[in-house]
Amino acid sequence: MEIKFTCKNNNCSHPGNHQFEMTFDEETIMDAKNMASIFCPFCKAEMFPASAPDNLDGPNG
Repeated sequence: MEIKFTCKNNNCSHPGNHQFEMTFDEETIMDAKNMASIFCPFCKAEMFPASAPDNLDGPNG
């Protein structure tokens, strides 16, 4: 499963027709409490998960 992060900045300088997105494999992220902030390479705004996976926190929540 993949986790997609999206830039929500309306003034982002991304050259595409839609918001900039970055995708990571779920196994590359330990859990939600030990995850670095991700920033858009175009506008430097913080990016947020498009939808948080159910088991990102692990078995103990």
